[in-house]
Amino acid sequence: MRANQCPACGRAVMSYGRFFKEAEPTKVSLCGSCGARLRRRREVFALLAAMAVLAMAGTLGLMLWQTAFWLRLTCIALFVAAWVLLTNYLGWRLVGWAPAEGE
Repeated sequence: MRANQCPACGRAVMSYGRFFKEAEPTKVSLCGSCGARLRRRREVFALLAAMAVLAMAGTLGLMLWQTAFWLRLTCIALFVAAWVLLTNYLGWRLVGWAPAEGE
């Protein structure tokens, strides 16, 4: 889990529960081990853009599905909710941290 390693101390920055509640792409967070000020690497924006494009494609596919409107709407809502959770988890697992210099 190298993406969750602190560049200052080398230990885990935060648990997924804490990441889910407070980490944002532009927000400075403190390392849970050493207290270093960290920000997400710029790759987080590429991940968000890619996941947004894939979410739009999946939603469009569900919209074109020939079934009852209420069923399509329910499936789209479940798909979007699951996609948001997947995007958040992948951000925690794949995108590392950088020192927050000058912030």
